[in-house]
Amino acid sequence: MKAIASLIIPNIGLWLVFAAAIFGWVRRGRASRNRALIAAIGILLVLSFPAGPRLAADIWRLPVPETPWAPAGVGTAVFVFGGGIDTDGYAHFWPSEASMRRVSVGRMIAAESGVPLLVSGGPTSGAGPTEAKVIADMLATENFDVLRDDTALNTWDNAVAARAALDRYGWTSVYAVTDAIHGRRAVACLRALGVPVAGFRAPRRESGVTAEDFIPSVRGLAHWGVVGYEIVASVVYLMKGRIELSDLHG
Repeated sequence: MKAIASLIIPNIGLWLVFAAAIFGWVRRGRASRNRALIAAIGILLVLSFPAGPRLAADIWRLPVPETPWAPAGVGTAVFVFGGGIDTDGYAHFWPSEASMRRVSVGRMIAAESGVPLLVSGGPTSGAGPTEAKVIADMLATENFDVLRDDTALNTWDNAVAARAALDRYGWTSVYAVTDAIHGRRAVACLRALGVPVAGFRAPRRESGVTAEDFIPSVRGLAHWGVVGYEIVASVVYLMKGRIELSDLHG
């Protein structure tokens, strides 16, 4: 019952818009002057199927190589791209959901392989702490050592920090950890700066499309925003000359 409610309630408004548009189209006929509006509604309907962005995300996300964790002492480190922080407005900060996903995987890799862990993320607001500090403080409660980069303000800055870390600590490669959909652009930046990526791990949901993915929903529209952002951001990086097409190749 709860699953059905979560599917229906958020989408009632969207379905009413579709129903009203279809009713108006049928009532006025195909020769209606509202062809442009009907076409727009039709495009919106197609985009609202979650199957579309899910398939696009499966194609875009960087394949994850099944690379064994490196043993300690071979010059590899785990590099986590910060994913933001949250606050309650009373000077209490904690890692965002994205940061939690990323650092959880990074911590697991570092613990199992015995290599250093570096978290990268600068300030997200003028007066607040950096992403890296908030994440590191959380890991400190678990008695887990972590290195920090507190300067990065975007994905390119993260990659620059990784390059600097290799030069500073004498590392030879990194395991780059971020969300799967962000991975292609993140790893491309590392490659463009000559950072060898020994392995790449990120949480990924199960592949495949279910029947629910063919039901128009707000979720389907929202997911296009995530995929679209990464594709547009990659194009911008290409135009700026930061990366090349070969860097984006999986």
